[in-house]
Amino acid sequence: MYHTGIDPLTGQQVVVAKGLRDRKTQSARMQFFEPENYFEMLEALEQAGRQGLIGGCDALIPSVPPPETMKARSAETRSTRSRGQEGPEASPSPQAECTWSHQAQMS
Repeated sequence: MYHTGIDPLTGQQVVVAKGLRDRKTQSARMQFFEPENYFEMLEALEQAGRQGLIGGCDALIPSVPPPETMKARSAETRSTRSRGQEGPEASPSPQAECTWSHQAQMS
């Protein structure tokens, strides 16, 4: 299926993510609960026009990035800037409306 782009059972064409960005987005969608996928998931939801799934107690992802995500992103930004490249700017976000955790949703 990956090489041909055709479903062997139905014979219909299927969309296959072959580019790096497409694969990362697909992986982030499957593992939306992982903190390192927060920004990819945020961008994917905004592009799809599904802002209702961002923030709140019943949302897919929180409106405020998890602390682990922000620490990793700031470390990434520091290493990128030390090499002379401009990294993405992290804007301050408002406090979350509720305490959000993927462990709480799964239980």
